[in-house]
Amino acid sequence: MTLKMKIIESNNIFADQMQPGAFIGATLVASGIKNSAIIYHGYLGCNIESIHMRSDSIPGGFYTPIIATGLNESDSIYGGNEKLKATLEEVNKKPYDLIWILTGDATSITADDIYGIANTANINKNTTIIPLDVPGFLGGITRGTDIAISKLYDFSPSCARQTNSVCLFAPHLMGIKSHPEDIKEIKLLLERSGINVSHILSKYLTKQELITLSESKYVLPLTWENLPELNSICKKNNLELIDLNLPLPVGVSNSEHWLLNIAELFNTRKKAEQTLMEDKCIIEGQLKYNYNFSWLSTLYSEKTCSIYAHSQFAVSLAQCLFYDLNIKPKVISIIAETQEAINKSKLMLKELLEYTDFTLLINPDYYTYIKYIKDSNVDFAIGSNQDKPLCIGENIPHMTLSGYYFFNNFNFTPWPNFGIRGMLGIITELGYQMEKTFYYERYWKNYSYKPSEDNYFNDSCK
Repeated sequence: MTLKMKIIESNNIFADQMQPGAFIGATLVASGIKNSAIIYHGYLGCNIESIHMRSDSIPGGFYTPIIATGLNESDSIYGGNEKLKATLEEVNKKPYDLIWILTGDATSITADDIYGIANTANINKNTTIIPLDVPGFLGGITRGTDIAISKLYDFSPSCARQTNSVCLFAPHLMGIKSHPEDIKEIKLLLERSGINVSHILSKYLTKQELITLSESKYVLPLTWENLPELNSICKKNNLELIDLNLPLPVGVSNSEHWLLNIAELFNTRKKAEQTLMEDKCIIEGQLKYNYNFSWLSTLYSEKTCSIYAHSQFAVSLAQCLFYDLNIKPKVISIIAETQEAINKSKLMLKELLEYTDFTLLINPDYYTYIKYIKDSNVDFAIGSNQDKPLCIGENIPHMTLSGYYFFNNFNFTPWPNFGIRGMLGIITELGYQMEKTFYYERYWKNYSYKPSEDNYFNDSCK
């Protein structure tokens, strides 16, 4: 039998995904620089999403305020330049290292002069103002991230390169809810393998540390999306962009593939192999004689699932489930902003076609997604809090693993899902899903004995 990958691309005139705009991407970058303040130049209430979305910085030990200029209806006619000036003067009373000015949709349309105000403002001696026009209609979260990080390289002059050093780019674009912990695991995997991680853009950095950005010879984006601003900076500063079409290090097989390929660039393969072996020993020590795990692994083996996540994470997770756990993804739904991410997803998923067939949905609306996973009769779904209610409404057990940190922190324990060690977290989550499959009404109805009315009366009369 020939196995097939059925590809369905969204062609609906509507899109109901949880897909933040460019302003959110810029906000997440700005929030990763210590002693920064963000001025949201827009209308009251429109900045509430960004306040929630950047909450992942708080566990890192610092807080980035977001101050709205608070425009009203008349400002959309006459402009909000005066309110921006007043807000900037108020924020400047504190000695921030960086003050970001980010526009919303309305202020971008009215073309308020954020650059002129920033250039003529009377600010503190050591404060830098970074104005960015990043309305939602400019593009998605990837676009805003790309624009904001490109500005951080303005602080870094061209300098001598560290050949054993790498700069990690945009961890929030990985598309997994636990990314604050997973980026730490990625850093740990690399450094234990003899590869220095100089910066994480943008996490836990100071303005002073931005000066040394260009010292790292290599730049590693944690997304398959096209990043034109980053590409331009790499060419301008003679930096090497690591673009090997690798999966994210989810599980055993992906972590080996990811780490060993990167280690080859740095001539540290032996150290990487030792790192992987040490982590395998940790997992073996936890699971070797654990009978709970023995029963659980029997339960989820040969089960089927659906996945709804950002492209690189969705594909990586599909491979992890199949190669490491013998779980078959029947529907893989990817979120992608650029054609590059779609192409890389298709290319890497071709490997799975040697063993199983599946449906690939590209940027589906939720209605299309739920239709396909119902028709595929999957045992459980993996997605984010945004598609969880749909799955529960159809009595499909749901594992909340993907999406943004936004509203995912209520049931989150700070342990990574990436790397070989992260398998312990994924397996634990799978245990909850297997328990749900026994109690969900759909499964009782599908597999319980249902006598026909005629047989019931015939049996009763005997």
